[in-house]
Amino acid sequence: MAPKQLFAKHDIYSIVESQKQRVKEAFGRLSDADAMDETVTQKLREDYSLKVPILKIEDQYATHQKVKVDARNQVGRMILDRSRPILEDATEITVHIPFEGDPGIFNVAPSASNSTIAVGEVVDQELRMVFTVTRPDFDLQGHVKREMSQVEWRLNNLRFNADTFNTELERDLKMYIARRLKKIEEHESIVGNLGIPVRQSAAIPSASPQVRPVAPSPKPTVAAKKWDVFISHASEDKDAIARPLAETFLARGLEVWYDEYTLRVGDSLRKSIDAGLAGCKFGVVILSPFFFNKHWPEQELNGLANREVHGKKVILPVWHNVNHDDVSAFSPTLADRIGVSTSRGLEHVADELIRAME
Repeated sequence: MAPKQLFAKHDIYSIVESQKQRVKEAFGRLSDADAMDETVTQKLREDYSLKVPILKIEDQYATHQKVKVDARNQVGRMILDRSRPILEDATEITVHIPFEGDPGIFNVAPSASNSTIAVGEVVDQELRMVFTVTRPDFDLQGHVKREMSQVEWRLNNLRFNADTFNTELERDLKMYIARRLKKIEEHESIVGNLGIPVRQSAAIPSASPQVRPVAPSPKPTVAAKKWDVFISHASEDKDAIARPLAETFLARGLEVWYDEYTLRVGDSLRKSIDAGLAGCKFGVVILSPFFFNKHWPEQELNGLANREVHGKKVILPVWHNVNHDDVSAFSPTLADRIGVSTSRGLEHVADELIRAME
């Protein structure tokens, strides 16, 4: 295989968008049982994450052989007759660099670029770079280092792109699982509300008096579950901050009580919220002008405040489009707490809240 230009066949943006669609389709093909199976979804993460190669520089080695080269192609040579090949002895050095990761990444152009190119060939889990040397004074070591720096520069840029995608992949899978779980629970709620024994259609023979219908097992109640964090918010703040914050928490591995993920058809709103308040370690309260004018969020805040006994910290305030005076007018006690403002961005808010939960 002749050396070729690396990182030139595909662009990273098209790869990422294609991979996102493939993950969504793959999850959609899973049965409900597999979609709820952590082993299955973990394999999806492994199969579809981007694994940028890590060069094992410490294991690199070189091979060499004698070759003939056409002197007509050498820069700076004074050759009068270029009508026929002028073959001369040369030494061909091949530097072999093993790596871990996806070999296909060497075909992907990173989001950043420069004016140079990287040349080599990829064979299995090994990058090979070929150098033909015709002069003993040729700085082979320096040339190898320069070529390697071009490869490393592109891999490092791709690694940044891949890390971003892999984080989004984790977040998306959590959302897909949450949505599937909600559909499963809605289905079970509809069937459970029928009020008569239920059995699987496929198990019903044409006539079988010996088969006794079995009533569905009672579902575990919401109160049996524990959450890392409860998000209290006004509905008007859902799109701007509450939902994105819930998705960010999910992507970082937290169990989140958030109405869209937790409430099911037929649930008692008050009982579900009370269970969430009782079962959460922390309560994130999104304070905003809308929050101050709502009854339900204020009731949730009171419930969280009742959890704070013996100096235990439960309430974590988030200030959204409000200042200290606004909060103080609503609750002087709450204004005395250190909160985090959304004016510095969602990632900053999530970082500070997670730090406070540690």
